[in-house]
Amino acid sequence: MWAIIGCAVALITVIAGYLLEHGNLSILFQPVEYLIIFGAAGGALLTSAGKDTKRVLLAALSVFKGKHIEKHDYIEFLAFFYDMASVARKEGFLVLETHINEPNGSAIFAKYPKIKEDPQLLSFICENIKLSTFVKMETNELADLMEVEIDAILSEEEYPAEILTKISDSLPGLGIVAAVLGVVLTMGYLDQPAEVIGEHVAVALVGTFSGIFACYGFLGPIANSIEHSVGQKAHLYDMLKVCIANLTTGSSPAVLIELGRRSIQPQYKPTVTEVEELVGKGGR
Repeated sequence: MWAIIGCAVALITVIAGYLLEHGNLSILFQPVEYLIIFGAAGGALLTSAGKDTKRVLLAALSVFKGKHIEKHDYIEFLAFFYDMASVARKEGFLVLETHINEPNGSAIFAKYPKIKEDPQLLSFICENIKLSTFVKMETNELADLMEVEIDAILSEEEYPAEILTKISDSLPGLGIVAAVLGVVLTMGYLDQPAEVIGEHVAVALVGTFSGIFACYGFLGPIANSIEHSVGQKAHLYDMLKVCIANLTTGSSPAVLIELGRRSIQPQYKPTVTEVEELVGKGGR
């Protein structure tokens, strides 16, 4: 939602300012200039990303869906680990194993759709809890293994932002390419009146404007938004790492989720009262 609003504000304010200066809006509509700039940008994207082009485009579109990690999501994750730790303490790790091995049939996982509906997140949690509870790894060893996996996940998530940033940086240059081609065409009208030459120069300059505006008004901010989402996911995985690594240390469920709570960024961190309510309700 915020991405849609941001793009709309950028577009409307620029056009409104142009119109307030008595600009001719029809001059800005130059399909051929757009074809040159964005066609070249599309080709550069295909060259850069190859078979991953679809993934890059889907990542860009996902920005407009407005899916971000919020405070209530962290509360849901803490509630999940409270339930898991409670099962491990009351019924033993053999019962916990049934939930981990069959998450689709687990009553615990069924209560937490954000985990169950994200294959990558589900795999990370289940595989590492298995290591934590059944392989009997040391806490620091498991934490190191999870750190390696998290780095790999985030590296993959950051890739679309890296590609889009490079394409965004190329747009002003491609705008200049379109402008130069427009000037070349204008040279063929030097024998025409000044009004005709001026119109062709204006059309050429629209190419420069379009490339710069698309870079700083749209594609650059979209890449930044993807990077922000990856940063949010990094903090989430850090919290998951803390909870999983301490699942088998003998800590009570309340202590476990307090360890997780303290690893959360301040703006998303649930209060002690909210956690106490969570514990008082036995999770969810």
